[in-house]
Amino acid sequence: MRVEPISSGKGAERFEHLLYSPPKESEKASLILLFHEYIGMDEALCTKARALAEKGFVVGVADLYGAEHRNLSPEKARELLKPLRKDRFLLRERALGCAEDLVTAARRKPEEIFLLGFSLGGGGVLEMVRCGSWAGAVSVYGYLDSPARESENSRETPLLVIHGMKDRVVPPEDLQTFLEELERRKWHAEVTLYSGAGHGFCNPSGIPDFSRGNYYDPEYHAKAWKRILEFFESSRRVREGR
Repeated sequence: MRVEPISSGKGAERFEHLLYSPPKESEKASLILLFHEYIGMDEALCTKARALAEKGFVVGVADLYGAEHRNLSPEKARELLKPLRKDRFLLRERALGCAEDLVTAARRKPEEIFLLGFSLGGGGVLEMVRCGSWAGAVSVYGYLDSPARESENSRETPLLVIHGMKDRVVPPEDLQTFLEELERRKWHAEVTLYSGAGHGFCNPSGIPDFSRGNYYDPEYHAKAWKRILEFFESSRRVREGR
């Protein structure tokens, strides 16, 4: 497996993504853009990237914070998260910039790209779906609310949304509003709800905060990962004509 750093920008505006290529890459190999949680590009995320590459995908791990922000403390991560969570148009712009860098490096077309994000990254994925067309997208406990609900149009993107019913970081009222948005836009979407899961249930290195329903759960992690792989495998067969 080959891992290649992909850099863009300069100084404080320099971003460094990672591009994982499978052991036997082909020109038709699908590209998945992988977007991180609030803690940044940690080992848990890179483990997911390697697992996807082992399945034959090219995986671009997107850097939403900047190259100088690695191995973050929770305090620093929350500081970097705040403007992106507060301003969804900034999050959208940042995610689209990451996508442009990685799509160019991987020599793929945007309509051939799959998206996967967790928490902050899941919110970024949904913003990208709201304003563009992609081969498929998965948001896992992503931020569901958006000021763009009424104003943006996009062509249909197959969408899988996975969410925990005990999540208080992304509360139930946001989920209800998002379901109404799906109905209004008539999106082709699958929403999977786990009754016992909270926020962050797919991140084994996450710091639990039970007051906000934020904790890792290996059982739901395994279930979600199985469904994510099924979604991408099915979508890949359609795209690659198999």
